[in-house]
Order: sequence, then C-alpha cells, then structure tokens
Amino acid sequence: MRKKISNLTIQVFDPAWVDVGLTCTDSNLNNAASILAARAFVTDPSTRYAAGSSSKYCTGDNRYGGSGTMTTNFQVRSPNIDSPWDPKSFPVRSGCTKSYPGFTGSLSNALDKTKGNNATVAATFRRWVTLCTIPSPEPGDYLVQVQTPTSSVNAGNRFALRAYGSSGT
Repeated sequence: MRKKISNLTIQVFDPAWVDVGLTCTDSNLNNAASILAARAFVTDPSTRYAAGSSSKYCTGDNRYGGSGTMTTNFQVRSPNIDSPWDPKSFPVRSGCTKSYPGFTGSLSNALDKTKGNNATVAATFRRWVTLCTIPSPEPGDYLVQVQTPTSSVNAGNRFALRAYGSSGT
C-alpha cells in the first residue's frame, strides 16, 4: 500500500541548454567562477560555475553542429490507470508545462547581476528548478515528457530530475 502524501514536487536540475561543452571546458565558462558572491545569483559561484569535468555541477550541455540555440520543453503528465502502457494517454497536468530557451555566450556576463544578466540563465544554470507541485496527488506514475523542438542546432541538453513528497519520501 502506498503512503498518501499531501504534495508532490517535481524538479529538474539545469533544465536549459547552456553551451558549456561535454567536459565543461568551453570558453563560454571563462571567468564565470570568478564572479564575486555579492554580484552572483548563487552563494557559491566559485564552486557552482567552475569549469572542467571534475566540477560536481558539470552537466556537459554541448553543441555537436549547426548554429543557434536549443529550447527544451518539459511537461508533466498525470497517471492514467485505464491505459498504463500508453504514455500518450496520460493527461497533461495543468500548470506543469515549462519551456526553457537555450543560451550560448559569455556566462560571466549572463550570471553577473551588474553586467546585463540573463534572468533565465541565472535562475536555471546548475540549479534545481521546480517544474510543479501537485497538491493531493493521486497514486500512480507521473510522467515527465521532454521535447526539444526542431532547430538549426544539433546539441545535447543534460539535466537531472527528482520528485519528492511533502513527507520527504
């Protein structure tokens, strides 16, 4: 028997495609880690914005070819007990659809409050973002559908998902 929870929160880590290279060594990261904490949107810019694959925050968003940026769309779908083997039959959860435009360029400017920052990048780059909180969720499987509309860029957006209930389970 599943334990009933009062809220279900679904989050995504680093949802927007931000071109940093497979091993987070792209020049777009130059000087991002040196942003002073007072000017950053996070308390740990030297760690969170560090370059290199040894950084625990490196997701490796990368461009393989083409030009432009890649938008990533997330959509949460509620359980469908009548057709559990047909994911497309799961109803889209109202208020649980978000779109994140991609970014390429100097992150030291985009993540610095004093240099014409990019609000979307500052709020999502290497951070957990709530896709939605579902009050009194019904038991079952909640699906997260991820789409990247056709664009002129051939790229990979790497991210992580997590979900938890109000009781911390």
